[in-house]
Amino acid sequence: MSRVDKSALVRVFRQAAAGWLLSLAVVSPSGAQWTPAQPVEIVVGFSPGGGSDRSARKLNRILQETGLLQNAVVVNKPGASGSIGWNYMKHHTGNGHYINIATPTLLTSYIAGRSAFSHTDVTPLARLYSESAVFAVRTESQIRDWRDLAERLKNDPAAVSLGSGNREGAAPLAFAAAMKAAGADPRKMKLVIFNSAGDAVTASLGGHVEVAVVTAGGVKQHLANGTMRALAVSTAQRIASGPFATAPTLTEQGVNVVAGGWRVVMGTKSLAGGEVAFWDGVFSRMAATQQWKQELGATDAANEYLNSADTTRFVASQYEQLRELMTELGLAKK
Repeated sequence: MSRVDKSALVRVFRQAAAGWLLSLAVVSPSGAQWTPAQPVEIVVGFSPGGGSDRSARKLNRILQETGLLQNAVVVNKPGASGSIGWNYMKHHTGNGHYINIATPTLLTSYIAGRSAFSHTDVTPLARLYSESAVFAVRTESQIRDWRDLAERLKNDPAAVSLGSGNREGAAPLAFAAAMKAAGADPRKMKLVIFNSAGDAVTASLGGHVEVAVVTAGGVKQHLANGTMRALAVSTAQRIASGPFATAPTLTEQGVNVVAGGWRVVMGTKSLAGGEVAFWDGVFSRMAATQQWKQELGATDAANEYLNSADTTRFVASQYEQLRELMTELGLAKK
């Protein structure tokens, strides 16, 4: 081969290699396999001890025990009914190292006009499970049962003080619907908001509020040790075993309200395809593990895993349903 031919061949090879590298650079951001390059932060917008905090710590423990995630930490950013945590996520837009476990509060606080953050400000990654709403009092409370409470609220909606970790969460929203069904005005209820459901339960035990309006995990241990009583749960049927077995449902007490507090993992907005694919793989494998199933069984939670695409559709549907319900209850911002 001549010198000229060899030079031409080199030029062709270099041009082809450059084109190959350019095409690789184009597809890498969305198509290449992504894995965490720094510790993952599981952000909680509430104080330690509440339902969101317990969910985050449960998730972190199972992920590390199963080897699905090697390096993660729970970071609490409490305040403003979770908005501080969502604002922290916003500062890390497009970064797959930050996730948050959302409840219906993300949607309902926005619908009520109390928060600037909604499902369109994040990337839904996985629906994990749901918990029942529970209305509980300390054992020595003079409120006998739900019917007794409903009668008091019907006479005066502000006669009984209620405690919760947020104003528009699954539990207080279920309580509002039950109040309306009982003939009381939910817009006039005396609801005290704490930094977490755990703080609300502590306040109820101390007599600072009369009824804790929370999800099941927040009062399970207190029911088991006899320091609290459940007036009602929001499941369609009684929970079969454990301390909730004797807790009556709203429906069996004449109130046609069934509701639950779902847990959805959210990533920051504008995640690349590789980051979403990574979390899809992590959570799909976790949901199938025996450790995760046992954990949910121990907390009376229903395994409702959905991948990112299905979770995105689920959350959008929930937004429309909750907006309609809250408008009917007079809780949506006009």
